[in-house]
Amino acid sequence: MKKQLSEVHPSAQEQQKRDYLNTVNQFIDVSYHREKEGFEERKKVAKSIMDKELYEQFYPSEKFVYGDSYTSVPNDLQLYVQQYDGGQEESK
Repeated sequence: MKKQLSEVHPSAQEQQKRDYLNTVNQFIDVSYHREKEGFEERKKVAKSIMDKELYEQFYPSEKFVYGDSYTSVPNDLQLYVQQYDGGQEESK
């Protein structure tokens, strides 16, 4: 039974939700994750998902401007889309 369930493809609506959540998680990571390690990779992802104005707001410099020891890593995130059950009047 588990094997059958793992082979079932998500509905188009479920896949769209997953894609949306993935993009939101990427946005949060590249926007609010601040540490020197991985800066260039986050910057590349940001450029692919943000428009020019927003990208320039979060990445005003070509180099990491916070110094070697500054870190700010988002954690414990719960997104509205993850909490919302379409059959309910309001989110939990």
